[in-house]
Amino acid sequence: MALYRYSALDLHGTVVRGWLHADSADELQQRLRQGGLQLIRNWRGLPSMSRTVARRDLLSLLLMLEQLTRSGVPLLDALTGLRDHQTGPMRLVIATLLADITHGQPLSQAMAGQPEVFNPLCISLVRAGEQSGRLDDALRQLADTLQWQDETATQIRSLLLYPLLVGGLVLGVTLFLLLYLVPQLATVMHSLGQPLSLSTRVLLTLSEGVRQGWPALPLLPILTWMAARHWTDDPQRALRLDAFKLRLSLIGPLLHKHLLARLANTLSMLYAAGIPLLEGLALCRDLSSNRALSAAVAQARLAIEEGATLTQGFQRSSLFPPLVLQMIHIGEESGRLDLALRNVSYFYGREVNEAMRRLQTLLEPALTVFLGLVLGWIMLSILLPVYDLISRIGLR
Repeated sequence: MALYRYSALDLHGTVVRGWLHADSADELQQRLRQGGLQLIRNWRGLPSMSRTVARRDLLSLLLMLEQLTRSGVPLLDALTGLRDHQTGPMRLVIATLLADITHGQPLSQAMAGQPEVFNPLCISLVRAGEQSGRLDDALRQLADTLQWQDETATQIRSLLLYPLLVGGLVLGVTLFLLLYLVPQLATVMHSLGQPLSLSTRVLLTLSEGVRQGWPALPLLPILTWMAARHWTDDPQRALRLDAFKLRLSLIGPLLHKHLLARLANTLSMLYAAGIPLLEGLALCRDLSSNRALSAAVAQARLAIEEGATLTQGFQRSSLFPPLVLQMIHIGEESGRLDLALRNVSYFYGREVNEAMRRLQTLLEPALTVFLGLVLGWIMLSILLPVYDLISRIGLR
């Protein structure tokens, strides 16, 4: 199946552009027509290129599909109704699902045909829901997970928004002073032979460095990012970097708890859906965004293959705190491992939310003080020589 780039007209005559998997150009045209689009032109694209769907759009799709299937609406009718009320990439995603299901594929297999939209967790849970006859429950679990991830992402964005604004303000004001005001001061001071304090000399040196190298400043973040990507191409270095992130003094514990909450939530859903523990651990390993935690999960999976319990497997890594091990052990003893994992996810998720609220409360005044200190140092370094010069003139 190839990936095509297309241009098409929707029902309102608006040009829509995007990417779509199809076996041929004729199938591409048919799928677009099923989505209410009229093909204008198509190009055969590269396999790495794909359309993107926002998390909230996917969440909305899962929630509405869950409600319709729970109400007894046939799957094809539910998808048809959802397609007719969607626009943009989501409409085409649903139209592609409809076309695949019409050709005899189950929903999970149709989702697997769009890996850029539906991840392995989504496909596995839907497949388990189809096999157990509880597709609505699987869709509900997926929607709850996406909603939790969306809320966490929103909290992180709001946490970073204020530092980015303050950092941009500090950078803009500092660059203006270093590039415009400080050079004029330096010209005056050098012409008068005025002795300068240490802070003023440091400021003038910094200003000269910025003036000489300012064309390279916009390239610095790009070069840094490229160097970091090149450095982490080696798997061992990338593993050490991810392990180092978890040991950072302030962000590390917060990231560690977030990853544990996400791991426990994912494994709980998979286990409750009837997916074998080894398969669930393999999915959690592949879905984890931290290589150190992925390695720990892989190590635990290997231990379980050798006959150990999940608790014993997690004990082989220091990334799983005693509280997690104790709760999982109780879950294994009581036969409610899914409930124990859900409790772990709830406990650490709540701790992450509370820590982020506290951090946001403390971050705003701390950044305000930092802004005042930076600008105060610059202004003091500028004004001290001026006051000193005025006092010398007054004494004469």
